[in-house]
Amino acid sequence: MNSEKDDGGVGADTNRLVGVAVIFDFASIWERWGFGNEDDFLRNVAKDMWDDESLDAQFFIEELKQVELMTDWFGEEPFVPGGRAAAMQFATLLVGCAFATQAMKADIDSRIGWYYACEAKHWLGILQGTISGRGLQQEVASTTFSARGLDKRHAENRQMKATVLAWCDQNMANYKSLDKAAEAIAGKQVPMSFRTVRAWISEWKKMRSTASP
Repeated sequence: MNSEKDDGGVGADTNRLVGVAVIFDFASIWERWGFGNEDDFLRNVAKDMWDDESLDAQFFIEELKQVELMTDWFGEEPFVPGGRAAAMQFATLLVGCAFATQAMKADIDSRIGWYYACEAKHWLGILQGTISGRGLQQEVASTTFSARGLDKRHAENRQMKATVLAWCDQNMANYKSLDKAAEAIAGKQVPMSFRTVRAWISEWKKMRSTASP
């Protein structure tokens, strides 16, 4: 590791600085796609991830897998090849942004922090490779893909999270651990992974602890 570790890595790369750099690379791609300028990306995408205490990049990997298997865009339009490619590029950006955010939140020069930073660079490279020579804006111009579909999916995810939190209010007393509770609801009450559901249950527990006198 570098000798700058104790003073926060000033003047040298740390997992946090790598995360920041990747976030700005994604912001630049966002602007090239015509979805808004870099500030719009930082405000509407990156900040939401930063504020999410249960952020887990694996959740967005699952989103990417779902997009790959979708036959239509939320029941409104059939997926054509260009539309699928555009949607998958968008989902790939969210995966990388999530890893970059986790890298920024992790302890400086920690093993997990560098894992997140390397994953963020990996997903940035994947996205840069898929858009090389054409760019998503060309796909958007020729298909019905739009950000409103992602907005709808995010609304569905928020609804599923609310379902999990409400379930916790009613049932958590019956379980001795967060793992057991997550096993009881993941893939049954909501179509989400154990890891994502457990993160939501952990967030519920933290909210309950904060609310307790």
